[in-house]
Amino acid sequence: MQRPEFHNLSHCEREKIFIKHFLSTQSTNPIFYAFNSETAKNAVHFATNLNEDNNTSLSKILLIDSYVNISTGVISSNLLNQICGPYPTFSELYNDTFDHVVHTYLLPILMIFVLITNFFVCLVFSKPQMRSPVFFLLFLIGIVELTNCCLPLPMYIAQSVYKRTAWWTNLPIKNFTIAKNLLNNTYWELAPNDYYQTSDNMIASEASAWSTVFLPTITHTISVWLTVALALQRVIHLTAFNLTSKICNLSSTGKIFIIISCLAITLHWPLLSSRFILFQPIQLKSSITEDSLHINQRANSVQCLWNIVYNLPNIVMKCHLIQPVYMIFYFYARIILIHILPCGILIALTIILVIKMHNIIKLRKRLGLRQTNDSSSLNHCKCKLFCCVCKRFNSKDPIIDTHNLNKTICILTAKKSSINPQAISRMLIVVLIKFIAMHLPNAIVLTIYVLRKMWKVDNSTQTNNEDTLIETTTEEIIQGLDDDNKQILFTFAYNDTMNRTINLSETNHILIDDYLGKAVILCNLVILVSYQLNFVIYYVMSTQFKETFNNLCFIKYFTLNRD
Repeated sequence: MQRPEFHNLSHCEREKIFIKHFLSTQSTNPIFYAFNSETAKNAVHFATNLNEDNNTSLSKILLIDSYVNISTGVISSNLLNQICGPYPTFSELYNDTFDHVVHTYLLPILMIFVLITNFFVCLVFSKPQMRSPVFFLLFLIGIVELTNCCLPLPMYIAQSVYKRTAWWTNLPIKNFTIAKNLLNNTYWELAPNDYYQTSDNMIASEASAWSTVFLPTITHTISVWLTVALALQRVIHLTAFNLTSKICNLSSTGKIFIIISCLAITLHWPLLSSRFILFQPIQLKSSITEDSLHINQRANSVQCLWNIVYNLPNIVMKCHLIQPVYMIFYFYARIILIHILPCGILIALTIILVIKMHNIIKLRKRLGLRQTNDSSSLNHCKCKLFCCVCKRFNSKDPIIDTHNLNKTICILTAKKSSINPQAISRMLIVVLIKFIAMHLPNAIVLTIYVLRKMWKVDNSTQTNNEDTLIETTTEEIIQGLDDDNKQILFTFAYNDTMNRTINLSETNHILIDDYLGKAVILCNLVILVSYQLNFVIYYVMSTQFKETFNNLCFIKYFTLNRD
């Protein structure tokens, strides 16, 4: 939003008027961002348009002319930080002992073990003899969890080696002498050194975001809801057996996977729509006042920023260019749909499975099937094997010797005996209980963490004027606003929270927030451990999985060499 008389002025004259307006606001934050690209202009336009919202009193409060000048290419950090944040964030990961141990040792090592165990899980479930709807779902879950660890692992290893999140660059040690010399004859100087504790490479920052945040978030969502589908499928198998062949088959399982994947991408679209833009952090010189500005204006000896902005050091900012209300909705939907709701559904389905299995065991005892189960299964196998043998003898194949025939019967009998629906149900119950035990604490801690963050935003928006744009207004105008206008202001602070907490990587110096952040990290590590426990559960509780795993070529070779 620019004043009409600006169109007839030069860039330098517009810059002086802009600085004069800013100095008149008595703001305590002199940090600005310069910009010179079309994508940056679009982001700045979006930030300024959010303030207008067809509300004249709100426009008076924000005094846009004092915070942004698109024609000059300058925007206040107070305004831009509502939709943008540096990426990677200004982080102190490796200054804290706990974070150092987690990110340097535990996280990469756990991910490597997850890769190994899930590789074997996917390999076993991909074998033809493991082809069933239940095992196919477990195979898909293994693939998704494998992808979830493969994507961020290279970045985490590089960060642990270089001891910084933006490992591909080191802005603070770069020589900014040229930029400083160019700024000597202007009203500006470089921002404090802390503002350069991030990246200046847009491609590297975007690759880091996609590999460590965006895609892992989607794959984790898919994994969670595939687990829900697995439990639901088993409940249908036990409660409505007639529908099993129609609903619980390989074709419908594949369709369920595609639907869940599409819904996960749709849910996280606000996150995926983020844009990575280069800005140049600068600040007004402390010596600049309205009087000195007037003197320099008469002398006309100061160079304007527009002429040197291309030579200033850049930093990458990640911007959410959607309405704040959608980000608020996404943030709460993420907590509900990924953590609270799946855990609630799985608790209910697990209880149903346990009750059904208990009823089946009671029924088997009452009918006396427990004692005759082995003999009936053997007779059933013998009938099928007898038919199979008769067919082979009646065929025109060459005569089969007795040794090969006995070997065939043993193999077929073993395969038949290893398929036990009750054993599969028991295994799935253990898998679901493990999932709930690992994910429920994470859901509780993360919900508390996010709600506290949002509460802090509300509280700081109402009480701390220095951290928001309300700092520049008078009490009379604020008191004259109705609740709707105040809520619009709150959405900016909410959107700022999205940038700072979406990846749960902001270092918070308040004790309780620090403990909550560490609790979230510990819960995530526990979930990584749970991925490895799947292999142990499958191997111990599924005879078919165990036999298939032991029959893998390299496993057999290793066993023979050991013997």
